[in-house]
Amino acid sequence: LAVIRNRTRIGAVRLIALDEDPIEVACDRVKEGLERVFVPTERVCEILLIMIEMALAHAEKAYPSEVEVSARSYDEDLPSKPYVPLCITGLDGGGKSALLKALERVLPADSWVTLSCSGDRLPLTASRTVVIKGIRSVRALYRAIAKGTDSPVSSSADMGNWCARWVYRRGCCLLGIDELQFLTQSERATVLVSQVLLASTYVGVPTVYLCNFSLCHRLLKLRPENKERLLTRHEVLVPEMPNSDDWLELLAEFNKVVSDVFDFLFVDKAMPLWNYTAGRKRDLIDLIVKSYRRGRRIKCKKITWEIVEETYHSADYFVSRQLVEALSSYALTGACASRDLVCPFEDDLQAAYHRRLKEVRYQRVADAANDSALTRGERKALAQIK
Repeated sequence: LAVIRNRTRIGAVRLIALDEDPIEVACDRVKEGLERVFVPTERVCEILLIMIEMALAHAEKAYPSEVEVSARSYDEDLPSKPYVPLCITGLDGGGKSALLKALERVLPADSWVTLSCSGDRLPLTASRTVVIKGIRSVRALYRAIAKGTDSPVSSSADMGNWCARWVYRRGCCLLGIDELQFLTQSERATVLVSQVLLASTYVGVPTVYLCNFSLCHRLLKLRPENKERLLTRHEVLVPEMPNSDDWLELLAEFNKVVSDVFDFLFVDKAMPLWNYTAGRKRDLIDLIVKSYRRGRRIKCKKITWEIVEETYHSADYFVSRQLVEALSSYALTGACASRDLVCPFEDDLQAAYHRRLKEVRYQRVADAANDSALTRGERKALAQIK
C-alpha cells in the first residue's frame, strides 16, 4: 500500500500573485490548483490494490509464454468466458473517477515488446479506460475500447470477438468504465446500461466500472441473473472521517495551494470544514473557491474563517449545503428523497460515516436550541467573542 500511495500522490503547488488577476480568473486558478491535488487515502489504496491484483491475475493466465502469446494473437476465436466485473460506487463528488487516473500512475506506462519466437512487435497497454460520452450502443462501446479503430465486421457478436483480439494483442489486463450516468438520460436507461456492462465482460479482461448510488439502485432491479453478474463484486468509496490522518493531510495540501490568501490553517478547522462538506472533496473545493470569491468581492486582503462561515450560509453555497443537510437528515432518520445519497450496500465504513453525520445533526440542533435561549445581550456578547 505504501508503494501505491507514493506513486499516486500529487502534492500541492502554491499559487502566487492571485490578487493581480481578475476575480474570476483567480477563482479558476484556485479551483484548478485544488483539483490537481490527490491525496490517496487508505481506502483508495485498498481499492487500487484490488484492481492491480485483478490485472496481475489476468496477466499470469492470459500471457503464460511468448509462444502462446504469439499463437493467441492470431486466434480468431479467443476464449470468451465473461469476467465478473467490479462495481465501485460512492457519493457523487467522492473521488471515484480519480481512482482510474491514479491507477494509470501505478501501472507500467505504454510501451512496445518484441516477441523473440516470432519477431512480432506488439504494443503494451496495461489498462484501458473508456469514458461513456456519446456511447449509445454496444457496438459504440467496442469502438471506444479499440480507440476508435474501424472494425472489419458489423454485427455486435463479431465486433466483440474483434475487440477481444484487439485488446489481447495490446497486453491490456484491465478495462475501466466511467461516466455511466450519461447513459441514464435515455428512456431505456437501465436496459442500455446493463447491455453495455454485460458486453464489456466479454472483452476478455477484468472490468471495473464506476457508478453512483442511484445507478446501483437501478441495477438492483434487473433480472436476478444479470443483477448477480453485475453487482456480486462491489466496493464502496466512503469520505474520510474528520479526525483521520488522510483528511488532515488533504487539508494541509489544500492550504499550501492558497496559503497566500487565507489567514488561517485549514487543519485547525478540520472538524467544521468536514461538517460543512460532509467530507466530500468536491464540496470542500467549492467552499474554498466561493469563500475566496466572496472575500475578493468585499476587498478583503486575506480570507478569514468568518468569511468561510458566511459563504456556507450564503445563497452561493445553497446546493451543496442542501446536500450536506440531506445527508445528515438521512443518517438521523433513514428517510431520504434522493437515491443518490443512499448507499445500497451497507457496510462498516458506511455505518461509521452515518454515525458522524448524526453527530453533526445533533450538534446543530443543540446549537440552535442554545442560541434560541439566549437573550439579545448574550447573543451580542457571543458574537463579539466569535
